[in-house]
Amino acid sequence: WEALRAAGIGAGFTDRQLSAAGLVASREDGSCYDRFRNRLIFPILDATGRVIAFGGRALAADERAKYLNSPESALFDKSSVLYALNWAREAIVSSGSAVIVEGYLDAIIPIQAGVDNVVATLGTALTDRHVRLVSRYAKEAVLIFDADTAGQAAAERALEALNHHPAFGFNYDPSHFGYQCVDYIEFLYRFHDRIFHVHIKDATWSIQPKEAGVFGGHLAFGDRRRYWDFASPGRGDTDFEEIIRALNRINYQGPLSVEWEDPGMDREHGAKEACEFVRGLDFAPPSGAFDDAFQS
Repeated sequence: WEALRAAGIGAGFTDRQLSAAGLVASREDGSCYDRFRNRLIFPILDATGRVIAFGGRALAADERAKYLNSPESALFDKSSVLYALNWAREAIVSSGSAVIVEGYLDAIIPIQAGVDNVVATLGTALTDRHVRLVSRYAKEAVLIFDADTAGQAAAERALEALNHHPAFGFNYDPSHFGYQCVDYIEFLYRFHDRIFHVHIKDATWSIQPKEAGVFGGHLAFGDRRRYWDFASPGRGDTDFEEIIRALNRINYQGPLSVEWEDPGMDREHGAKEACEFVRGLDFAPPSGAFDDAFQS
């Protein structure tokens, strides 16, 4: 409970200084304990690279708060800070584009893979201050939200923060909605004028989360404890026929792109099968009312 505090005291810092830095918290009796006990700690830096706060990701699955940030201070206001901007700033300026995701790991993983223009919000929806901050460096922004209830709410708030800018839209992937128990058809109607791109990606799922939008953990593919897996399009539980009908109803004119993942199938076979599935799936909307033919 006090390992980090003890190290700080040993380095010459006081409890008051450690508390102001957000590293320790106070008990009712006035003693201090480590705020980020049993957590993976991420230093949070401002755009110039100065450490202004810390974030902690729970290591135990039963921890009440999965993510915990330092308390807000004169230096740290999470509604105006974008994680990893200090690393991504140069790439954002050179590319003219910023990718905005929802958390530390969602930013770190693509950065490690060589996608350098990625930043993240810190447990809060995109705000107008985030928009002003990223606008200093980017001409456009790509927002990537989780396909869960919180992600949909964040999408609504992002629209507001961007003043419903006509260039803001979604890359729609129904597979992630399905295994998290979120209505992927309702999303199409809710954001009908914001669907810019559609991924034909499938998944299978069995035991559902207890509540919609609760992610059950990213266990390894093939792990028997995993209640869901991606599947070649047409071999999972996603109702693509109803998706196409909904896309026709909202007059979607964009592309259908195959995103293929299936741990139990050869990828070359799967790619060919998926393309054939999409060709057979994509049907045109009716040219007129069903009973028009009976009127002539």
